[in-house]
Amino acid sequence: PIYGTGQGSGNSPQLWNFVCSTLFDAYEKRATGACFASYDSTLLEKLYMTGYVDDCCQRINDFTAFPQPTSEEIIDRMQHDAQWWHDLLWASGGALEISKCSFHLIKSQWTSNGVPFLAPNAADK
Repeated sequence: PIYGTGQGSGNSPQLWNFVCSTLFDAYEKRATGACFASYDSTLLEKLYMTGYVDDCCQRINDFTAFPQPTSEEIIDRMQHDAQWWHDLLWASGGALEISKCSFHLIKSQWTSNGVPFLAPNAADK
């Protein structure tokens, strides 16, 4: 079919699995991603994207950088990765559902006792 197998087709989930696995692999080659580590850095996990059917979630962080990147730098990286995902989807015949696209920038600060808290919405210093 010219327009794919369609949402109600019985083999659509299997076909999408083949397509998205390839797209996820390609995405990982150029995306920033996010690295999560245990307190002593003995356990590290790098995540680029998680997906459920056709809903995907990308993550960006740079916890090890000193100094920490500014909000603008993080947003630039997010935009790069989102554009890359758009380009991959478009090349495969898909498209982003813009009404479902958003991002959340979360910045933390630390008390003098080492307790994290969400930073207020203020410009980087």
